[in-house]
Amino acid sequence: MKVEPWELKPGSIVGTSSARRKALIQHYNRNVDVKNLRGNLDTRLAKLEKGIYDAILASEAGLIRLGADVEYTPLDPRLFPPAPGQGFIAVVARENSPIARKLSGVEPPQWWAVALAEKGVLEGARAGCRTPIGAYAEDLGSVVRITGVVLSPDGSHSFWASVDASREESLSAAISLGRRLSGVAREWL
Repeated sequence: MKVEPWELKPGSIVGTSSARRKALIQHYNRNVDVKNLRGNLDTRLAKLEKGIYDAILASEAGLIRLGADVEYTPLDPRLFPPAPGQGFIAVVARENSPIARKLSGVEPPQWWAVALAEKGVLEGARAGCRTPIGAYAEDLGSVVRITGVVLSPDGSHSFWASVDASREESLSAAISLGRRLSGVAREWL
């Protein structure tokens, strides 16, 4: 059944292992009970199927990659921002290796500024995987819009900030945004 997080019934048990997802779900719905959910995606889906959880929060990319035949509600990244840089894949090669030489002439793709902006939020915030922080950058043509959020661990407090910057300025703007988020997070964590 498709359902938005804020539509879950009071007392629903929601499974996730992510501090960010836990804080976000509680931000939108204080009446759910968020429980830790461990295991690979198959294991998590089996726990949902067995009724251990009423809903789980999982990566859509993982569901697609797994070819999972489940009905789910994609969450709007503007309302439920992912972990900074989630979904981006990079190639790393040894200096002067044949692969590095082949890659040296490749122009960065248009979305590179988006990837760097999300990474910049995390860098500026100096946050780790246990900090409930999300970032979403969008290429809007002439500007990159960067939105960041930091939440208290229980989702009761949140600070959202957004900035538009040119592609050339998007990394420095993102780092500044991350620093703002970090300053607020220090008060809560």
